[in-house]
Amino acid sequence: MAEDLVDIVVLGASGFTGKYVLRELLKFRNPAGREPRKIAIAGRSKKKLAAALTWAAAAAGAASTSAGRTTTKDLESSFSDDGAPPVVIYEADITNVASLRAVCKKTKVVVSCVGPYRKYGQPVVEACVEAGVDYLDITGEPEFMERMELLYHEKAKQTGSLVVSACGYDSIPAEFGVIFNTQQFDAPSVPNSVDSYLVLESVGHNIKGNLGTWESAVLGTANMADLQKLRKSRPRRARPQLNLGSDQQPQMLYADSRTISPGKEPDKQVVTRVSGPEVGYVTTPIVCIQAALVMLDERKHLPKGGVYTPGVVFGGTDYLQRLQKNGLTFDVISTTKI
Repeated sequence: MAEDLVDIVVLGASGFTGKYVLRELLKFRNPAGREPRKIAIAGRSKKKLAAALTWAAAAAGAASTSAGRTTTKDLESSFSDDGAPPVVIYEADITNVASLRAVCKKTKVVVSCVGPYRKYGQPVVEACVEAGVDYLDITGEPEFMERMELLYHEKAKQTGSLVVSACGYDSIPAEFGVIFNTQQFDAPSVPNSVDSYLVLESVGHNIKGNLGTWESAVLGTANMADLQKLRKSRPRRARPQLNLGSDQQPQMLYADSRTISPGKEPDKQVVTRVSGPEVGYVTTPIVCIQAALVMLDERKHLPKGGVYTPGVVFGGTDYLQRLQKNGLTFDVISTTKI
């Protein structure tokens, strides 16, 4: 029954990035003035999941986990007397379809941190779509995202599963940077092109990554031919609308970074900037978890189902404002007549 469902399952919570995503989620486990959120974590090893939960709880600044409740025997953990239900631990393996389906039957949203997604992502998407459960991930792998859209979009629309990839550093600042920039134009005007630049800064530490991130980048580069082949083979269809939260409605594709405004020559240039904390293990968990919370809090205002980009799904919500409240900044640098 619906009342027995957990709100969010973090799949792969014991992985390097997964434990940071879990840490961020635990900060919002017991929101003021609202019902506590029911959280679960899933993965292959109950012991490793329990250890990740203990670490994440301490790192999130929450109360220490109760003694004896993070063991594989109990399969759950709780914080001391914070009023929220225990964090439940599920065993699931991407090579075991039955285990994935079992997890999907117990939750409203699956946040998948199991990458590289090219290798491990499809079984999770398929299980969520079949169960009609919402899905988020943090991939930056274009071939995986476009292939999932091709294979599962129509089925997801039928089952009511909302599948949103790219809810991480690779994509959210760029896509919502475009939305923020576009909001600086007076309707019905919109940008006819957007140029983006990335600057990484490290204060006192080297910029680091983990093996999974490196493997994803290597596989993506090595298989560029597969991406081009996929794009050439796809049937053309209407582009999804990028919801700007206003009357402005340019269109956007995964592979198209431009918004088109037919008619007059450009007469205005707006320079905006998106900035935030460390990209991989601070910004990525922030943008991912805020997306998951929007899925929970504003589900009736989102598409019923389908495979979409974050901008299409969250552009008309308060997602951008949530990001601003949680460490990301969106600034207007200059506005110039040209």
